[in-house]
Amino acid sequence: MGIYIIKSRDANGSPEDIGIVLEGQRVLQDLDNYTLAAAMLFGLMYTLNLTYPLEKYTFEVL
Repeated sequence: MGIYIIKSRDANGSPEDIGIVLEGQRVLQDLDNYTLAAAMLFGLMYTLNLTYPLEKYTFEVL
């Protein structure tokens, strides 16, 4: 689970796409900004009652 941000090579301006991935599938895309994506991710975690074993899936910055 996580948030992805796709930027163009020149990287000046806004990202091309911001979205959310759950279990390897894009569930939300074309979000306006990172803050909205973070709020939506926590909302999805709460709504879907996602519980993962410890250390199986963690937040990671690449």
